[in-house]
Amino acid sequence: MHKIVILRWDGRITTASGSALPDAAARIVDHAVNADDHAEGETETVWIAHGELDVEPYEVAREDADHLIRMLWDADKEAHGAGQE
Repeated sequence: MHKIVILRWDGRITTASGSALPDAAARIVDHAVNADDHAEGETETVWIAHGELDVEPYEVAREDADHLIRMLWDADKEAHGAGQE
């Protein structure tokens, strides 16, 4: 299981943290990379801390920043539910 922290700067700092299974963690980072590559219009900086000491900044559209946080919440629920089966 991976611990992930998302720091979001949209004029103020917002944080979200949770646990994710390895494939879910990879999906979150992949989404951030793709969102950074295709960001247009108004953007926000999102830092994602994952793994040992990996902290990467991404410049993403506001709706992608919202989506990344929802992905983390869903991954955290999945990670905690997986241990109960």
